[in-house]
Amino acid sequence: KQVGLLVVDEGHRLKNSAGSITVSALCSLACGARLLITGTPIQNNLSEFHTVASFVCPGILGSLPEFRRDFERPITAASCKNATQEQRFIGQEQSRKLDQVTKTFLLRRLAKDVLTSILPPRTEILLFCRPSPLQCKLYHEVTSKRISDPLSTLTNLRKLCSHPTLLMNGNNYSLP
Repeated sequence: KQVGLLVVDEGHRLKNSAGSITVSALCSLACGARLLITGTPIQNNLSEFHTVASFVCPGILGSLPEFRRDFERPITAASCKNATQEQRFIGQEQSRKLDQVTKTFLLRRLAKDVLTSILPPRTEILLFCRPSPLQCKLYHEVTSKRISDPLSTLTNLRKLCSHPTLLMNGNNYSLP
């Protein structure tokens, strides 16, 4: 049975998906149309853009090697500091062609423009909460040690601030 519309939220996760089981499963679904939603734009990486665009409209930009030859290389070369006038011209032309193809299926909206006529103005409230005695104790334990892995320590401190049970491993607290 064919699905009428496949909607994929957090679509930016598909951009680095070579060999991904999730992408393979999604691509194998028979569907009439695909809609990909993302709040994260694809920035400065045309190969990632090809992956996402090809998921929504398979084949519209050709194979990845064709896309790289026809669009990515000329556009990238045109943006180099030492690009010749001819390279800049060719890159701009290819960029216009790519824009013409993708504007048929790509809708880009800025957050400030979305539902501004419907939603009330945003209200932010900054609330300071004192840490619990347990949070204070664990905080001192974490910060009094020599830090060998700063990223792990920051992650544990973030968990501690959210709730100390996030540091629990079974019945014990697991501190770095």
